[in-house]
Amino acid sequence: MIKQLKRLINSQRTAIFILLILNLLQLRELGILRIQLIDLESKVASLEEYAKNNENRSSQ
Repeated sequence: MIKQLKRLINSQRTAIFILLILNLLQLRELGILRIQLIDLESKVASLEEYAKNNENRSSQ
């Protein structure tokens, strides 16, 4: 009985550890995606500014 409880506790610990690792990897991936989105927003803003400048120059 005690051996079965120890095995159950150890398997639960292992499962929790694996889930924590997976959660950390998922959070890391979300952080990378967030950084990429911020970079993309910056590039789009730069393109919009460039387009506005070219529009002003062509209308003059």
